[in-house]
Amino acid sequence: MWRLAVLGFFTLFIVIQSCTKPLPPLDSNPPQCDTCSTPVAEYCPDSGRSGYFPNTPGSWWAYEVIKGSSLNRDTTGVRDTITVWAETTRVVNDSTWIIRYYGGPYNGYEDTFFVFIRGDSVILNIKYNFKPPTDTTVIPIDLKAPFGIYPLIYPLRWDTPWDTLPPANYIGGPQADTIAYKLHAEVLNDTIAIMGMCAQKVKYELNVKVVYADGIGSGATLTLPSYFFWIPYKGIGRRLEIDLRDTTGGFPTKWLQKELKGYFIQP
Repeated sequence: MWRLAVLGFFTLFIVIQSCTKPLPPLDSNPPQCDTCSTPVAEYCPDSGRSGYFPNTPGSWWAYEVIKGSSLNRDTTGVRDTITVWAETTRVVNDSTWIIRYYGGPYNGYEDTFFVFIRGDSVILNIKYNFKPPTDTTVIPIDLKAPFGIYPLIYPLRWDTPWDTLPPANYIGGPQADTIAYKLHAEVLNDTIAIMGMCAQKVKYELNVKVVYADGIGSGATLTLPSYFFWIPYKGIGRRLEIDLRDTTGGFPTKWLQKELKGYFIQP
């Protein structure tokens, strides 16, 4: 069980970043976005212009977050609601997104993500300074992975090759261990309407493998799925992901549904 807890902790530090100073709350009357009615099809229409994945400083998105016990059968939402809160995502410069939580168990906290556009695709850059539990050495983590490839049309899929973090005492044992990781993503033949706009469903799988130096559990692999519904030129309309901060019972099992409720795209 403690081995699984270590894998869960590792996913925390490659997905969740350190807290920063709070952002001011959203305006009571945020700018209204332009919406349109798009027929649901295998893929969402693409105008061919730049900005398929918006990343302009000053842009923001507001989400309602619903925490549930599990996903529904068609993996479009959560069921058995436990609690509800809100969060915002703001683009503060051309490579930094800040997510802030309002209400709920993480009220007032923030996470920082580093994102940049290559061509017209979005690359997620994870930066973290990891300090092993039995060592004073700080290990800088700098991971880059394609997160959205233009355009998102079924059956597009992509995989990053297996890569490894620098050997370190990640689990607090007597010797250094090796952690390998890869990302698998595939555009599903599924779209839904969110705020009157077409959203394309994409499934992600983060695969993490730990090779323990003591040989116990060598090659143990954990796969963490998530589902994103991308609205072309508007951003993420819905996210379904495991709540990695909730390790009740020793391992994260609860799901979060993050539903778009408002946004502003800076021209």
